[in-house]
Amino acid sequence: MHWTSEMDITLSNALLEQHSLGHKTPNGWKSVAFTAAMTALKDICGIETSKEKVMARLKTWNKYYIEVSAMLATSGFGWDWQRNMVQVDSEEVWANYVKAHPSVKHYKDKVIVNWSDLAVLCGTDRATGSHAATATEMAKEIDAESMAEKTTNTQEETRTGGEGSSRRRRKRPVGADAVAVAIEKLADSVDKAAGGKSASNVDEIYVALAQMTDLDRGDFLKAMDILCHDNVKRDIFMRLPDDMKGVWLRMQFER
Repeated sequence: MHWTSEMDITLSNALLEQHSLGHKTPNGWKSVAFTAAMTALKDICGIETSKEKVMARLKTWNKYYIEVSAMLATSGFGWDWQRNMVQVDSEEVWANYVKAHPSVKHYKDKVIVNWSDLAVLCGTDRATGSHAATATEMAKEIDAESMAEKTTNTQEETRTGGEGSSRRRRKRPVGADAVAVAIEKLADSVDKAAGGKSASNVDEIYVALAQMTDLDRGDFLKAMDILCHDNVKRDIFMRLPDDMKGVWLRMQFER
């Protein structure tokens, strides 16, 4: 099944609504959420789909979220909100990163139209609460998913003459980025301190910081730590104009 930008946006919007209605638990999405998503895809896109295909798309989004988040937490990377893709300061930065992480080279020109939604749709499962996955577990899970899909695509290619090859997923190298581990631990500690009610705040902060292309890895983590543990500072930061956020954060770093 080929997913278009319209289908991704439709699915995102449907699941965001289901998320706001409380139809996502630490154990996953409720059946009613999948039903609503399938209905939206049929009504808006004219696509008949299934729960299994929606789940498969969510797994693909999870992969995007983990791998792109690691890039955005690395100095020299940012997000182009006009083109909805990763932006890099220089070819040298990209070449060095791909050399260390060869499986992510396809992200250079990859459009992810719903990137701003993925922190909510995918981030909570992997970064907060007692069900949080460790970086190693996430990497193993992605590897297993990739192998399973590779088998499925091979069977599909046999039936379609190779059409499924364009949808084949690449395996993520074992061992997740240290930033993912740091954010996971930070979010888990905040979640416990808040009685399990802070997941949406962590996701909101992460999305806001990911838009700031001038933050390097260290500053990104410092900002996450400050904003996740101080509600007043978080509220100030979220209300500031975008062109003042970086100045305000650096004032906090110097205190």
